Amino acid sequence: MRSLRKSIVALLMLTGPSVGGTINVPGDQPSIAAAINAANDGDTIFIEAGIYDEADLFIQSADISIIGALNADGSPAVTLDGQLTHQILLGIGIAGASGATIENVTFTGSLGNALWIYHHSPTIRNCVFMGNSAETQGTAVWSSSTEAIFESCQFIDNNGGDNGIIVFNKGVTGLHGAHGSPTFRDCLFEGNAGYSSVAAIWWDTRFEGCTFRNNTGTATLYSHQGNLDLSNNLFCENQGDPVIGTWTDEGGNEFPDTCPSDCMGDLNGDASVGVDDLLALLESYQAGADGDCDGDGDTDVDDLLLLVSAWGNCP
Repeated sequence: MRSLRKSIVALLMLTGPSVGGTINVPGDQPSIAAAINAANDGDTIFIEAGIYDEADLFIQSADISIIGALNADGSPAVTLDGQLTHQILLGIGIAGASGATIENVTFTGSLGNALWIYHHSPTIRNCVFMGNSAETQGTAVWSSSTEAIFESCQFIDNNGGDNGIIVFNKGVTGLHGAHGSPTFRDCLFEGNAGYSSVAAIWWDTRFEGCTFRNNTGTATLYSHQGNLDLSNNLFCENQGDPVIGTWTDEGGNEFPDTCPSDCMGDLNGDASVGVDDLLALLESYQAGADGDCDGDGDTDVDDLLLLVSAWGNCP
């Protein structure tokens, strides 16, 4: 009986879930490409801070993680730079797979499709897509039939010309009514130029708590034979229509003419807190939320104290 018990334990150890290893770049492998080629299912690639002039990277294992180092403020300290000589910087394309994770990476300098996703559903977290330029479908991100999750990502100053689309999500033509949906959660789209910042073609796309500001195009969001599910998003100071195509308003979406200031006490939006803001607050004193600094829905002494404490230029 004891030998049988030992055999069962040994079998369970052999067949139990394996724990992946960590590959450090450049400590263990000299480049991201070399690390991906060396990775096995379940491995994590950790990238030290720096600019990596690499492109045409491709994830062949469905379940690996690529994690970049962070700056002190929590922003990505790793940049993948195509130097405006490459198109795809990173591709993820294993049909029907999920599990790949990309965190803390800035994608820049692509001539189109900085991130390319084909029939795979990865998680993309705390990544920045900035300064990619191409008049194409998917200047920053191109995807087909994905249920990817984008969390706390930023899409900033990407240039798609007059007809390009910054983030392009498509499905298989003819499957209307049987769509999947990538999800963008707490993401920022700012300063992008193209026909639209996002397009959903024969595929649904979901946005939760995202901010769209100062984007230029015919539309900020565009859908064709798909649906846009929107909840708690902010659209402000964009050129063109906020949405063209079918969309579902799940509540909490805002469309103000002027973007709210990120600087507490900056009531007139000039990136500083001064006399003009003080006068605006006094005029609205006890008159509603126009001078509300602390978010409690009215204007009172607490707002005055907060404004004075923030006096000067915004950070």
